[in-house]
Amino acid sequence: MKSKSIILTLKGPLFLILIGVVLFTAYFRILIYSPLIKSGRLKSSDYFFQLRHQNYQIHAKDKLQPKDIVIVAIDETSYYNLKISRPWSREIFAGLLDRINQDGPKVIVLDINLFGQSGVSWGNPEIDQKFADAIKRCGNVVLLAFYGKEEGERLYFGPENMFVEASAAYGATGAVTDPDGLIRRLKIYSLVYNDKNPVNIAFEVKAALRYMDVPYDTFTNGGHFVTFKSKYREVNLPVDDKNRMLINYVSDFNDIKSVPVWKALDGNFPAKTFKGKLVLVCDTGKSFHDIHQTPFGYRAGGLVIANVLNSIISSNHIKEVDSGLAFSVVALLYVLCFIFFYRIEDALKGLLSLLVVIGVFLGVVFFLFMKYSIIWQPFDVLVLLPTLFFAMTLYRNQVERLVTDKINALANMDSLTSLYNYWYFLPAVNAAVEEGPFKPKCSLLTIKIVNIERISSDLDFEKSEGIHKKIGELLKAKAKEVKKSFASYLELGEFAIFLPRVDSGQALGIAGSVKDGIKNIDFNISEEHLNPVVAIGVSTLNPKSFPKTGDELIESAQFAAKRAEEIGPNKVCRYNPEIDGTEFARVIPSEDMQKISGEEYGPTAKILEQKNRGLVELLRRYIVQLKKTKKANVDTLYAVVEAQEKRDPPTGGHAKRTAGLVKKVGQKLKMPQDKLEILEEMTLLHDIGKINVPDEVLRKPGKLTDEERAVIELHTEASI
Repeated sequence: MKSKSIILTLKGPLFLILIGVVLFTAYFRILIYSPLIKSGRLKSSDYFFQLRHQNYQIHAKDKLQPKDIVIVAIDETSYYNLKISRPWSREIFAGLLDRINQDGPKVIVLDINLFGQSGVSWGNPEIDQKFADAIKRCGNVVLLAFYGKEEGERLYFGPENMFVEASAAYGATGAVTDPDGLIRRLKIYSLVYNDKNPVNIAFEVKAALRYMDVPYDTFTNGGHFVTFKSKYREVNLPVDDKNRMLINYVSDFNDIKSVPVWKALDGNFPAKTFKGKLVLVCDTGKSFHDIHQTPFGYRAGGLVIANVLNSIISSNHIKEVDSGLAFSVVALLYVLCFIFFYRIEDALKGLLSLLVVIGVFLGVVFFLFMKYSIIWQPFDVLVLLPTLFFAMTLYRNQVERLVTDKINALANMDSLTSLYNYWYFLPAVNAAVEEGPFKPKCSLLTIKIVNIERISSDLDFEKSEGIHKKIGELLKAKAKEVKKSFASYLELGEFAIFLPRVDSGQALGIAGSVKDGIKNIDFNISEEHLNPVVAIGVSTLNPKSFPKTGDELIESAQFAAKRAEEIGPNKVCRYNPEIDGTEFARVIPSEDMQKISGEEYGPTAKILEQKNRGLVELLRRYIVQLKKTKKANVDTLYAVVEAQEKRDPPTGGHAKRTAGLVKKVGQKLKMPQDKLEILEEMTLLHDIGKINVPDEVLRKPGKLTDEERAVIELHTEASI
């Protein structure tokens, strides 16, 4: 009853709900903060940028090329053609600015290090002045500052004052790395330590706003946007709670119009290439130091700046789904899938359903990204739902295994003695013998209650059961003393113990102990002649002669028990083939005998063959007749049941339906066909006793009296 209660609890919906709540809580309260989950959540959204880029490459290349940005690329070809090693003198950049400025760009953005003076190693301090004059002549140059570390301290490195005074604007980069090392966000505000105003706008934002003729010195920060206004336009940058904007990675370097530095210096570019454009001078070489991880892989920092500039200028921003809304949707989806998976018991159907749910979810998320530039990190769903599915599948399998083990135990065990029954014992002994390691040491005891018939007839049922139960307890305890041995209740008054790795002498000792143990049991029986008298047979495998198989081992032990019974009460006999016989022994002709043919053995063989054919035909006719007889019996059985059910119309078909259900249960338990048929027939007759119930009681429409109910309840005894 205890195990049944446990199984019912495990299979109950409340227990499953508890598992679901534990999984959900563990994920969102514990695992959600782990670096692995955070990294997975971030990386799951990167695939959308890559998929979109591949899609644009095939179907919409015009969306990849920013219309307002041209890159002047400091690449490997420029170093090769100019034949100048790094670092370049600022004099080269002064000439570059003059060349670019001649074509009429609107803004020039320099992504180069301008910290410190040129010094001797750079040539001459006069070069810095020459470069500052070039910046001033352009009048539209935005310079980069950056942060660095020195002895563990974070420091600000800005351009030299002479460059700052000549420039239109300058600022520190706002690009920040996520915990997994990828640059996905841009801080709108960048702290500048040597400024009177502790808050300054990021370099990328300043450059874009200057190109758009929008001032950046005044702004408002409300809700999820930082807003910059001019007289004619308004720029809203979507930010998170830390004032960081997601970078909309649309273009790779190959998608952006670019001119190598060496061609720009030579004037080797079409006229009006830079006219009215935002010109970004930056490193693009893969071998340079300015390399960062992006959703497109390792790329130079100039690509990050170019995508930020394009996003702001074109107002093509990425918006994040509100975290509260995302949590609510994921929780709802989790609950729905929990109910769905709970109702689907077939693992394959559940897996297909899981794939469909995930596919639909990814489709919706990708549609939102492509159509409305809304990013929703799908990692939580991709991890949580499969975890839920596999956890429930594993749990269901374990519960089913527990139930199956319980059913198998019930099917293999005798309910009275708690020993294995005959249907388990016979194949188990054969299987153990065939394994080989037990040979030749393998013995078996058969314990037979000699006076079982008198006990059964003279004692009441409960006391007779008590004898079997107490003997079963003793044999079970004895079996535990020998490793891998097991005891069985074979039939009324007959038991057996299989003893692997036990030779004949040891088996006799155990048999004597069993005999004495049974004699010492207090069966609470006053009549001495009704106390059980036993006969014990002992047999041991003998691979060279007999017994060799499990069947023969059981049979030979029974032979020995029979002889022990003939000798006297409470005796133990060891199997002796010369005395007990070998009923299973077969005489197999030698190979030479089988080869002999002709006059001596030919006629006998033919006669035996003819007789054998006759027996086979007779057997076939008997089986056919048996089936006909059985069918007639079954038809008669159905007719009787139907006749009975016609007397009670409300229960019409009840017996057949019950028999059908019982048959299915028996098939599920893999019962033998003969027992299954008996079970079905027994079920058909389970209400046949209603024949004894009078019609006035059986068909009474109203409530039954106590006397009438007593009459109805007697139909079960009548059925038996």
